[in-house]
Amino acid sequence: MNQEFQRRAQSSDPIEKWSEWVLFTDLDEETFTRDFLNSTKETHRIDDWTAKCPSYDSSLRLLLTKICLSPHEVASRLFETLLSTALRPMGLDRAIRLLGTTRVYGTSGRKEPDGSWAPHRPPRGHPKNMPTVVLEVALSETQSKLSSDVRFWLNQSHGAVKVVLTLAINRKGPQITLEKWELRNDRQHRTGRVDISMGNNKRIRVEGGPLVIEFEKLFLRPAEDAREGDITIDTDMLEELATEIWKEQEFVEE
Repeated sequence: MNQEFQRRAQSSDPIEKWSEWVLFTDLDEETFTRDFLNSTKETHRIDDWTAKCPSYDSSLRLLLTKICLSPHEVASRLFETLLSTALRPMGLDRAIRLLGTTRVYGTSGRKEPDGSWAPHRPPRGHPKNMPTVVLEVALSETQSKLSSDVRFWLNQSHGAVKVVLTLAINRKGPQITLEKWELRNDRQHRTGRVDISMGNNKRIRVEGGPLVIEFEKLFLRPAEDAREGDITIDTDMLEELATEIWKEQEFVEE
């Protein structure tokens, strides 16, 4: 079971990654009982995946189960989609490399981000596979861990990473904090913050938006025509991001 869910998580096929159902064949009853029935009553959690509503036919040895992403995984994938959407009016949604969780080696360590991007055609001297913008998502991580992540990207990338975005998800209620970090005078500085929350009236409140990523920091070149400019994740996009995360947390109904 574990191997199948991990294979899906690492798949390069977006249809397979986002497919809602998975069918297991030649599954004996002992394995089904151990891995599903005796795991939890309703869900079976494997890393960033959750298996729900298992339907098992012992005579055919078939298991059909619904899979869902964790809030952590939803956040990183949807943010990547929103970034591409913001670039599309400029005709640049295919001009960035979606490096995703590609492992990056720093000055004295290595790390895998939750999301990362770089221009397809960086200037000469830019390290291979080194992103210019990085996303780190925190669901279970402490604030100190998130701060450590920011330090790694800004201090160990030899200046290649220009912007670090952190997305902190509150486990106890519908609240999300997005922060933007940059290196200034050799020290990390928070250069933006967006708070997204939902009140008792179910209305979403966005404070500090929109989230703006400077064009030159992502593409390592100045804008060249009237269409090109800073990348803006606007209020509607931020609300969509929050809503999808909260659905997975069951703070918002499907």
